[in-house]
Amino acid sequence: MTTQDERVVGTLTAIDSAAIVVRGKNGSLDSLPMTPRTRIDVSGGPGLCSPGHRGTCVAVGFLGGVALGAVVGAVAVSDCSDELCVLVYFVTVPAGALVGTIVGAVIGGEHWNRTEPPARLTLAPGDPGSSRPWRAIRMGVRVPF
Repeated sequence: MTTQDERVVGTLTAIDSAAIVVRGKNGSLDSLPMTPRTRIDVSGGPGLCSPGHRGTCVAVGFLGGVALGAVVGAVAVSDCSDELCVLVYFVTVPAGALVGTIVGAVIGGEHWNRTEPPARLTLAPGDPGSSRPWRAIRMGVRVPF
């Protein structure tokens, strides 16, 4: 959950029109005010490259980079008739491996889906000069669907 000033990650404990209560991983409860800029993201589950599977993604990135470097090298030497043209592979394959390893290390992670609070109730002062007391407070309700 993200508000204007802070970001909290945890399990949603309670929510109402005034505040959201989240239990953090360490068991502490954080109560944050519900503001128009409050954003709630719900975990969609771990991605293919989440922390428990990061090594697999790095290895796949490395192998993909090696393959891409070999393809780039093959394209580079396709019109070359010199025997030293094969040295191009000593540049393209390691460069591809490096780029692939970096990409495999940084992609993925947990997937987050944005969601709206279930309902929002707003109270505001009404017409203070009204002779009807029930018009002293205005109420608005916003329900996303």
